[in-house]
Amino acid sequence: MSNTTNVFNWDKAKFTTLVDSMDHEHEGLINLMNQLYRENEANAGKAQLMKTLQQLGAKTKDHFAHEEKFFSSLSNYRLTDPHKKIHQELLNRFQEHAQNFIQGSATKLSDDFFTFLKVWLSAHICGVDRKYGEAAQTKSA
Repeated sequence: MSNTTNVFNWDKAKFTTLVDSMDHEHEGLINLMNQLYRENEANAGKAQLMKTLQQLGAKTKDHFAHEEKFFSSLSNYRLTDPHKKIHQELLNRFQEHAQNFIQGSATKLSDDFFTFLKVWLSAHICGVDRKYGEAAQTKSA
């Protein structure tokens, strides 16, 4: 099996939210993104790419629901509504990319899609998710 480079490398020290269960889910999402990237680079069939893409979308929705349940339980986390709005915007953009691929004639996912995933994850985990982790740490301190 070829050792194709991953599109995203998990680094717990860099991407921790300070909440182990959420970090574990983020790592799982990254693993799925990398699977999709490797399949894309290996010229997997469109049906296989669509299957993995749909798995990624479903896991992302589940993860966002878990996050929202978690951070809305934190009385000291004041960003619940903006965070939910960001989740919805990210899901909308993900769906837009997915629909363009599913309905289009392309047999590979675009570089733009993978750039979106990379920027989304790094900015979202480090910039937004870390804040609920910090709130959780403060609550338990």
